[in-house]
Amino acid sequence: MQLFGDDICLRAARHEDIDAIQAVDLDASRLFEPTGLIQEGPDGPQPVPTKFLEDGIKSDLATVAVFKPEDRIVGFTLARRVSPDLYLDQISVSPAFGRRGIGAGLLQHVIDNADSLRLRGTVLSTFRDLSWNGPFYRQYGFTEIPRDQMKQWMLQLEAIQSYTMDVSLRCFMRRPGKWDQHWFRVPGFEGKRDEKRVAANPDS
Repeated sequence: MQLFGDDICLRAARHEDIDAIQAVDLDASRLFEPTGLIQEGPDGPQPVPTKFLEDGIKSDLATVAVFKPEDRIVGFTLARRVSPDLYLDQISVSPAFGRRGIGAGLLQHVIDNADSLRLRGTVLSTFRDLSWNGPFYRQYGFTEIPRDQMKQWMLQLEAIQSYTMDVSLRCFMRRPGKWDQHWFRVPGFEGKRDEKRVAANPDS
């Protein structure tokens, strides 16, 4: 368990947290309603699918922010490894607990996870200009990935996103981690390029 402020702690998500996490996700989605940027369809906003959360919990890449006085989950992150980086699938904070630095604390936790896993950095997909999206992430060292440098999995994810939002307003962003300089590219099989990690001291 990681303490964050006097009344908030971060800890690994558990299977019994799934309902509470989905409730936070739905609560946070209300922030997008006035923007008209996401078309949720006739059934309205849908929470993060249970399967995705179960996978994140199993891989120890789902984290919750807990308001200690009430033992209440008020935020969460969900990430997955997409080698050579860690992809931040979701970060949400209940609006009632906004502007307390919880989102920043959760984001830093994901960045630290990427470093602890010795991955190159952290990647995410977000709205480019929405204040609590692109501009927020730029404050923490994320920069936009040029379209001609997007990987196939990013293009596939963008195609899925296009069903519910205008992807021309979105972008993929990346923040290099402390291991980024300790990776190098070597020839793979059949002339392809493959990325390998150098087992080096990151502080050397």
